[in-house]
Amino acid sequence: MDINISLIGGGSISHKEVNQDYFLTENIPELGCNVLVVADGLGSYHKSEVASRFVCENFLQSLKNIEKIQDVNLVEVFKNLKNDLNKKYEEDFDKDKRIDNAYGTTLICCIETITEFIIGYVGNGGVFHIKGDFNSFPNHFYLPWNSINLLNPHSIEQGGMNAMYKLLSPYSRPEQCIPTIIRLSKDEFGSGDIIMICSDGIYSYDEVQIGKDPNGKIWISGEVSIEKFYKHLSEFFKNKSQVNDSINNPIDGLIENSANDLTNNPVNGLIENSANDSENNQINSSANNMGNDSISNFLNIMINNYLIDLKHNNLIDDDATIALLVSGNTLQFQEKLNIPHEGNKQY
Repeated sequence: MDINISLIGGGSISHKEVNQDYFLTENIPELGCNVLVVADGLGSYHKSEVASRFVCENFLQSLKNIEKIQDVNLVEVFKNLKNDLNKKYEEDFDKDKRIDNAYGTTLICCIETITEFIIGYVGNGGVFHIKGDFNSFPNHFYLPWNSINLLNPHSIEQGGMNAMYKLLSPYSRPEQCIPTIIRLSKDEFGSGDIIMICSDGIYSYDEVQIGKDPNGKIWISGEVSIEKFYKHLSEFFKNKSQVNDSINNPIDGLIENSANDLTNNPVNGLIENSANDSENNQINSSANNMGNDSISNFLNIMINNYLIDLKHNNLIDDDATIALLVSGNTLQFQEKLNIPHEGNKQY
């Protein structure tokens, strides 16, 4: 299916004065692909917000420099990002003022082509592959089983904390910059695919609570942040048809009061880290080329509502960033899906 039918969007939020995360989403028509990128500047590194933005922007530029997306070599791309980051570090710091722990960041990317998703990452965070019918489960299912996190964190336990052994920084060893790469075939004949990538402020398996009950049974926490994501995503599909019906009219009752005019205004602590200049503002744009910009904007409003929901419920103690892709097949499937189904789960 034409990748231009897919929707892409993203958002970022933080309690801090400086948000060290960064994200970009872009459709590259010359290559026939959609791209999601999320970087989490590491708090223990000086000026990590510079690194996260630098690697996101340079990652996109590196793709634009190739002739065919099938030729992309993510190992080489990540290696070059590390080398470019080192050059920037040497340019930005005088030789006698350089420190080892500067410009450190994780990086997660997802490239949608006509037939597959190409995913690469160093560090931690989340890469969720969600089937397009995730919201059709009966009520007694708290979480859909057809959604899975594909990201196995590059971290180890060290002194009671998780320490990253793969990352991008000027002084990273070559082996620390080699990404884990996943090539995921698209669901062309079923309900389609949704890809969500995020920083660890939203989810990372190395931060999930695991315990044992009095009977000795091990339990793994189902994160509230992810349950809320399914709920907001389900609401997006349920309300999208109303947007289609009134594409040229105001949308009544669909946008939370705390997020009115999100497409044009910052909201209480919401840091739109790529929105400071309109040319790079990906919060309010997407790869939707169906002549329906309202649906694209509505996806980003959903993402921002989700982030505000997390913040208002004290579920964020770090920078939290998300980039989202909804495939054309999923959009078509959801159009045909009779929502809500009586007795079915509405997250």
